[in-house]
Amino acid sequence: QAQQQAQLQAQQKAQQQAQQLAQQQAAAQAAAQQAAAQQAAAQQAAAAQQAAASAGAKAGGYGARQSKVGQAVRQHRAKLERHLGLSEGFAARDAVPSHAASRAGRRALFARQVAKAPKLSASAKPESLVDDSAFSKW
Repeated sequence: QAQQQAQLQAQQKAQQQAQQLAQQQAAAQAAAQQAAAQQAAAQQAAAAQQAAASAGAKAGGYGARQSKVGQAVRQHRAKLERHLGLSEGFAARDAVPSHAASRAGRRALFARQVAKAPKLSASAKPESLVDDSAFSKW
């Protein structure tokens, strides 16, 4: 009986080890499938991005490819012009109250623009094409 119990325990232990090995293999297989799925998704995303970049022409597919740097420059310039109030018809900054420092900055920029503008005073005589200084002596 002792030998039979020992054999039975050995068989049960072998079955448990086999089950654990099968579970580990199943987990490894699932991880490999998940990694393969993620890699396939990444490849699809890269292919889609490359296709979009290669088709990077204007809307409708006509014209030359748009430069990423040029697009970024245009976006940031438009954003800056909107925030400085230089674009026409942009009223969104009026809808949202702006910070006092940003209003002061805009006023300072406007003052610089006004200061740099050529001054046309009323006392300055407009220049004519003909020199009239000799007519008075004649």
